[in-house]
Amino acid sequence: MAKIKDAKNFMENLLGEPMSFAMLLRSIRTRDDLTQKELADILEVTVSHISDIENGRKFVSVERAYEFAQKLKDSEKFFVAIALQDQVNQADLDFKVEIA
Repeated sequence: MAKIKDAKNFMENLLGEPMSFAMLLRSIRTRDDLTQKELADILEVTVSHISDIENGRKFVSVERAYEFAQKLKDSEKFFVAIALQDQVNQADLDFKVEIA
C-alpha cells in the first residue's frame, strides 16, 4: 500500500493536481513512448476510446481499470483506486479512496 500511495503522491505533486485515470493513462503512454493507436491495440479498445478517456469525456469502470492494469502489467490496486477516486469525484463527494 505504501508504494501505491507514494506513487500517487509523487504524480500529484509533479502534475500539481489530483491524479485521475485520464492522467494515469496518458502518463503511462508517454512513459512507454506509445501512440494512442499502440496503447489502444494493447488494451484492445479503439483509439477514440483512448482519446475519450485521456480527455475526460469517458470514465473507466473498476472492472475495466483492473483489466487495463493486467494488460499493461501494472498495479491492479493502483488502477482500481484511481478509477474509484474518479467516480467519487464525479459524485462531488469529498472522500479520498485508499485500497489496502
